[in-house]
Amino acid sequence: MSSSEQRLWRLRRFWLVIGWLWIVAIWYLSLVTPPPKLDPGFTFGDKILHAGAYGVLMAWFLQLYHRRDSRITCMLSFVGMGVLLEYLQSMTDFRTLEFADMLANATGVLLAWIIVRGRVSNLLLNVEKFLQRQHE
Repeated sequence: MSSSEQRLWRLRRFWLVIGWLWIVAIWYLSLVTPPPKLDPGFTFGDKILHAGAYGVLMAWFLQLYHRRDSRITCMLSFVGMGVLLEYLQSMTDFRTLEFADMLANATGVLLAWIIVRGRVSNLLLNVEKFLQRQHE
């Protein structure tokens, strides 16, 4: 990240907090009893919700980390988190392990990796630039 980019990242901690709160929300919703009823009402709707949750999470952190090694770490961490949470669910009396959920979680992460490139990878930075211009 260049020094001019660092000066623009005044809200970086705020963006990171939002990302970590998203992680906490996923953990909570994955392990809370009773499980939340998140049925969108169509075939494979819950898998789309899984992919969406992990895709948004990955896309958010891709905004904050642009180095390839950092992005790979995020990708592996989030895919691993999805697998771990499924195994933790299997250890409860109120949840079951679903390999399809693991696949949906990983699919969301990989789709975000593919989609968040170029200008899209600077969305949060562009929001900061816009907000800074509004206050000048």
